[in-house]
Amino acid sequence: MDIHGLGDNYYLTQNNIWVNIFGMPDNTKVVEIKATNMDKIGVVEPIVVKLRPFEKSFGTQAIKMVSFNVCQIVRALFVEYAKINDAMEEIRFEIKCRDTVGGVIEEQTVDRYFLRGGVWADKDKEWHLNNYDYLIVGKWIEWEGVLFNNHPLQINNGELQETNGWIPEKYLFHKRVLKGCDYKIIMWLNSLGGLQYFVFPRYEIETKTKGSKSIGKINGGLEEADFINSRNEVERTITVFDKTPAEIQDVIVDLIQSNVVYMGEGVIDNSGFIDPKDWKLLKIVSNKAVKNNYTQVYDNEIKFRIGY
Repeated sequence: MDIHGLGDNYYLTQNNIWVNIFGMPDNTKVVEIKATNMDKIGVVEPIVVKLRPFEKSFGTQAIKMVSFNVCQIVRALFVEYAKINDAMEEIRFEIKCRDTVGGVIEEQTVDRYFLRGGVWADKDKEWHLNNYDYLIVGKWIEWEGVLFNNHPLQINNGELQETNGWIPEKYLFHKRVLKGCDYKIIMWLNSLGGLQYFVFPRYEIETKTKGSKSIGKINGGLEEADFINSRNEVERTITVFDKTPAEIQDVIVDLIQSNVVYMGEGVIDNSGFIDPKDWKLLKIVSNKAVKNNYTQVYDNEIKFRIGY
């Protein structure tokens, strides 16, 4: 049994990666694929898929095979993102060829890591990463005057680890200078499954309150009414602005495409950290980017709703 499509590792789950299996025994009736999230045993139930082989012609030869979208299976094995370790999972595939009475006539087990990310198809982009790769999209930006202790994630033998501060030169965009000390730090899950940050020096916060309808009539006396009028609806939004050099505009593009975005509202402590409870969930409302071809700078304006 030859498995084609799982020869690499650290695959990106948001892409559609097809696996083909050839060379199974002639009396194979069904190919059974059991996929297990080895990092979430007891939390996520394994998925079992059964496929009937079909014949495909290659020149004058007909070959029996099965084909399946491996990422469609894997995505169902991921839990909702809550912490760094949720961004990469080890998936075990137990592949069995069964005969007409259900007996196993050949089997293989393959373990691979999958990342919560995806990239657009391009001639120089693979749908997988490699050991010791950094989970950085575009450039990692250094912010002068912001004492924020943040480091990119790196793949290290099946684990995601924060780097020790040293980052290869090809990833770095050297210090951006901020005017003033009032800014907002935005953190998001990037398209490679890593955490990335952007500091916005200008922002506007807007609060809207919408009154609910009052209850027109109370049947019976007030002593029987154990309810109150519906509460007012409050919506908070933040709009951030930045004049972004074209060299790092792809970082902004990655931000607005992310489904997991947070804003740091707390104080950065002496160690350079923001308390986890002070990261507020954001949902993008709209964005606008205007490029000045003379200065090669983008005027970015992004509006988020604070909380869902």
